[in-house]
Formats: sequence, C-alpha cells, structure tokens
Amino acid sequence: MTLKAQAIKQLKRTYDDRLRAIDAFVQFKEGYNATTHYTQLASRLQALEEAKREFESVRDKVLLELDDYDEQLINEERNQFYEQYHSVKGFLSDKRGVEEGERPFSNSTMAVSMNSSARVRLPKIELPTFDGDITQWVTFKDRFVSMVHEVAEISEVMKLQYLLASLKGDALASFEHVQLVAENYDTTWKTLLERYDDSKILRREYFKALYRLEPMTAASAEELTRVVNECKRLVRGMERLKEPINQWDTPLTSMLA
Repeated sequence: MTLKAQAIKQLKRTYDDRLRAIDAFVQFKEGYNATTHYTQLASRLQALEEAKREFESVRDKVLLELDDYDEQLINEERNQFYEQYHSVKGFLSDKRGVEEGERPFSNSTMAVSMNSSARVRLPKIELPTFDGDITQWVTFKDRFVSMVHEVAEISEVMKLQYLLASLKGDALASFEHVQLVAENYDTTWKTLLERYDDSKILRREYFKALYRLEPMTAASAEELTRVVNECKRLVRGMERLKEPINQWDTPLTSMLA
C-alpha cells in the first residue's frame, strides 16, 4: 500500500470516528438523570462544541483531498450530524439553565425570577411554533416577540436557539444549518420578516384560506366545530390586519354556510 493510499485510508477512518462522536452525546441526552448528571452539563457542552469543530475540520479535508467521495452520502451525513448536534445542544443548554437557574426560561418552558435570592417557578408555557403556514404567522410573531425577542435578559445566541427550536417544516428548511452564534440571530429574524411579514400577502392568504375552507365531511358536532373554529381564527387574523370584517356579514355568512 502506497503512502498516499495509507493517508487516504486513515483520513476516512478519522472522518468516520468524528462522525460517530455525536452518538455519545445523543446517548447522554437519552439517559440523562438530573441527580447524577447535572454536574456534567457544562463540560458536555464544551466537549460538544469541540466534537463539532473536529467533525467540520476532517470533513473539509475529505472534500479537499478525496476525489471519489460520495457527495450525496456525505451531505446526508452532515445533515444528520447537525440535526443531532442542535438537538443535543438545545437539551444540554436547557437542562443547565433549569438546574442552575441561569436564565428566565428554557427551550420549551418559561419561569420567572423574582429576585437573585428567591426564585418562583411558574407553570410551564410552551413556546410558539411556526411551520410556514402564513395564516399562523401573525400569532407566532406576536408571541415570540413578547416571550423572547424583546426580553433583554436573554442573549442573542439563546434567542437564536429558541427561534430555531420554534421553527418547523418549511419554515425551518432554510435555517437548518445556521450556526448558533450571536450575530446570526438578527439575520435569521430579519429573513423571516422579509419572507412572511407582508401585510398585503397576509391579507390575500387569509382570504384564500377562508374561501378554500374545507367543508364538513360529515353531519357531526365535531365537524361543525372544526369549520366554525377555523372560520373564527381566520376572521380574527384578518381583523388584526385591519380588514373591515365588521362590514362583511353577508359574504362571511354565505361562505360559512
């Protein structure tokens, strides 16, 4: 075996090793026990960042030095690595904040600090989620702004983490590989505003959703409730957008019927 072939073989082995390194963090997350593991949270977070840097470094070498790599496979492996990385980092950061009382609320819940010496934990409140359905945007934006965006005590990097954790489906697709660094929060938030926060488009989409509201599929109370509730949701959304809904009694009644 030539020296070059040996080097290539070693590079592939190193790449596989760095790729699998994330598995240990996933196992720690799945087997987490607050009683025995909470003291490891800080070091695990640090080690997780080091594992990410090492993976990115060796992956760059693979792309640079290997001519026969499977582009589709290596991209899929990268996507899976980052998905696991963000999941584990969010979990570790969340647990660290809960255990040490370092921040006002976790990835999926909120708590209020009354003062530095005494803390009162309020009932859990789920952060809003947004999957790209533009008729859900106004509600999502209002809630996220009040719960996260305008809270001065939350760092930019944590705001970005909460934002990415709140996005789902199509809304998340463009931001899957955004690095968790402070300067990326404003960019990500502004991109979302440019994409979804257009009042003209919102009015049009709300009306289209109302016009295309799926009719009842059965003569049942559940189906009637579904239609009425969805109609009310869309009407309230258009009210928020300053549409003159109060003057639409006849067309709204006819559409609902």
